[in-house]
Amino acid sequence: MGVTPGDLVKLSIDEKLALISELWDSIESSSAVPPLSELQQAELKRRRHEGLADPAATIDWPSARQELLKKP
Repeated sequence: MGVTPGDLVKLSIDEKLALISELWDSIESSSAVPPLSELQQAELKRRRHEGLADPAATIDWPSARQELLKKP
């Protein structure tokens, strides 16, 4: 890869955000999924149990995503 940390520092905020978005999209579309640590697995299990115990306290992903993407 021909990009150095110095090259990244020179990018504008908008360019950095666009790069982050492209990187994230490339990771998301990859079939290689990094394994979760035991701590991460335990946290997901805890959250799932908590959500199942009180479904009214949870929201679905489309609703959460929509809320996150709202512009101030």
